[in-house]
Amino acid sequence: MTFRNLPCYCEKCRKKYKLETGSEIPTVVDFTKDDWKNFQLWRQNCIGEFAHFCTNELKKLKPEVSVEHQFSTICQPWYRGVDGAVNEASDYSGGDLYGGHLQESYICKIYREATKNQPFEYMTSRCDPELSVHTTTKTADQMRLHNHLTLAQHGAMLFIDAIDPVGTLNPDVYRQIGKVFEETMPLEKYLTGNYVSEAALIMSYDSKFNILQKAESPKNASYENPQLDAQLALAGILKRMHMLYTVLPSDRLTNLKGKKIAFLTNASILRNEEISAIADYVSEGGNLYISGTTDPRLGALLLGMKFNGYTQYNQTYLAPTEAGEKIFEPIYSKKYPLAFHGKQMIASFGQEVKILATTTLPYTDPADATVFASIHSNPPGIPTSDPAMVIGKYGKGKVVWVSCPIEIMNSEASDGVVISAIEQMTKPELLSTNAPGCVEFTLFDDEKNRRMLLHAVNVSEGREILPVYGIKVKLRVPHKVLSIRCIPSLEPIMFSSENTEVSFEI
Repeated sequence: MTFRNLPCYCEKCRKKYKLETGSEIPTVVDFTKDDWKNFQLWRQNCIGEFAHFCTNELKKLKPEVSVEHQFSTICQPWYRGVDGAVNEASDYSGGDLYGGHLQESYICKIYREATKNQPFEYMTSRCDPELSVHTTTKTADQMRLHNHLTLAQHGAMLFIDAIDPVGTLNPDVYRQIGKVFEETMPLEKYLTGNYVSEAALIMSYDSKFNILQKAESPKNASYENPQLDAQLALAGILKRMHMLYTVLPSDRLTNLKGKKIAFLTNASILRNEEISAIADYVSEGGNLYISGTTDPRLGALLLGMKFNGYTQYNQTYLAPTEAGEKIFEPIYSKKYPLAFHGKQMIASFGQEVKILATTTLPYTDPADATVFASIHSNPPGIPTSDPAMVIGKYGKGKVVWVSCPIEIMNSEASDGVVISAIEQMTKPELLSTNAPGCVEFTLFDDEKNRRMLLHAVNVSEGREILPVYGIKVKLRVPHKVLSIRCIPSLEPIMFSSENTEVSFEI
């Protein structure tokens, strides 16, 4: 368990930090200040060094052993003090998580990109919803969904159980788990090939905090992770669009090559080398969606942006301009803008960009309860000229910048605006389908065995998993297709092909 719950202020840590940096350990948690940012990076380095020390010592004793350090912390907030260094000390990536199936899919994609060796490992509790209930077991269908969703990323699934204080385990639970795994054992020999995607969410190791929150001490600090919230929201949108995507941790940006579009959401701190890698990707023809508190230095480089702070009001609106009407239509307009619960970044742009929306503020400050314009809401009343959404070019690529993470609003309306903004740059090309948004597709290209593998998982979040039939798929493939078969039965599936596309029904 290579992580901490809070920064350490013991005498040894103070002495070590003073010796290595020449500074005292800061106490005020403020990620806008260099002293705190440097301390957080130092913490991450220390924990990474400890993980490498443990791995090296273990391998001295037993060179052939595989070492895995707990890496559920990959997306946990700043206070854990973990970045990619812990993963580099592991032979494969893995960790236990409990955030639902969308989070499972997201994490599996990160693990697949981050791991040194395949398969990665995804773990979760056999209890519903977590180990604290001890005896309440997930249904067989719930376990099947966990297992199939991990297998669709070609990962290894593990269910966690707690031993009774008297040293016993419930054998019925293991009979159920055994049946779930037995059902998918015939699929395992087909879990080969390279993951295929056209989009990439970028997860910044250094941005797992809320830059708008400050605290006098770590004990009073916010443990929010706005980056993860926005990333999961975008992952859900891409799944419903059936745009095949991956998730790249910020030390795997070389894997951006070949992707049509990348996404940065609330990535408040980016390292210089990360900014350079992203800029190179866009310059060479990649498209980029930036939202929220993402490091303003990236916007400055790509769009000539000048950062001017954040709105005072924590309830704001995005009002479409004439250039952005089609993105926000048919409901939203200058008079009736799109609502956002939160602050917006205030910025100006020094080079030519197309402003698609501007910021509108409420009549009154929502934080002041003594003055209001409406009893239940804070209606839009103060238009501004501050850009809220722009599109511009950098080299051969396009960039959409949004002043706030509208993807987190979790409504069909706001999702529709995000999709329209994405489509200003690109649309899904690898796969098209009539499948409902609950169906997630993943694709692998196995050149060695001259085959491609398409996985389709019915990811229903409710208690009952309703069957889906008659799914029509059109897939763009780089090879001539000789046959399509359902695994593991190898029953043939009728198909038609035209140029580089193949069509079939499942």
